[in-house]
Amino acid sequence: NLYKRGHKRNFCLSEIEFIQNLQRINMKKVALIAGASGAVGSEILKDLCGSEHYNKVVALVRHELEFTHEKLEVKIVNFDDFKDEVPFIADDVFCALGTTMKAAKHKEQFYKVDVTYPINFAKFGLECGAKRFVLLSAAGANRKSGSFYLKAKGQAEAKIKELGYSSFHIARLPLIEAERKEFRLGEYLVIKAFKFIPKGFFDEYRPMKAADIAKVIVQVAQDDHSEGVKIYSPVEYVK
Repeated sequence: NLYKRGHKRNFCLSEIEFIQNLQRINMKKVALIAGASGAVGSEILKDLCGSEHYNKVVALVRHELEFTHEKLEVKIVNFDDFKDEVPFIADDVFCALGTTMKAAKHKEQFYKVDVTYPINFAKFGLECGAKRFVLLSAAGANRKSGSFYLKAKGQAEAKIKELGYSSFHIARLPLIEAERKEFRLGEYLVIKAFKFIPKGFFDEYRPMKAADIAKVIVQVAQDDHSEGVKIYSPVEYVK
């Protein structure tokens, strides 16, 4: 059994690639996702499970999910260290990990969740033989930004790019319209303000519903001709 914990070190990449090639005969893929409990991540999870392109979806989480599906396999992991995790067979990796400064309480914890965890996850994805990594980032992300938040997002993008995925998608998200457990006053006010801002101004930040963002991200990930780095805003795909 290739999935047994004791066989991790003997579970070589060539074996993973062999199994993936067998799967591709049936044109079905395996998706690997982290951050599936968030506003957009939870919607991506639902879309992946409902997609005809995937016959299996593996969600790495810190706590059990309420959502269930026949295609879904949930695994509780420690995002600080993947060394004890056995690689799964995966084709496309979706990273929706992230937090807020309010929830993190300090910059070090924010950096861990928004930069360190995605990098650890990306490295694990390569161990799984994945060729495509999809990162949910933020509009305005730039590792040279004066904003700590945007700088952290930019650093995550740059560090994951260095890992060398065949295809690396960076979805720079606009403001997100979603029902949240915690009320975000600043986000609420800015979303309301956009009703008075004509299209053509600050469109990369223009609010989108979480479900609509997820649909775009899963759809774009099916582009088999997309190699290298692809940076886009989901707003670009809305007519």
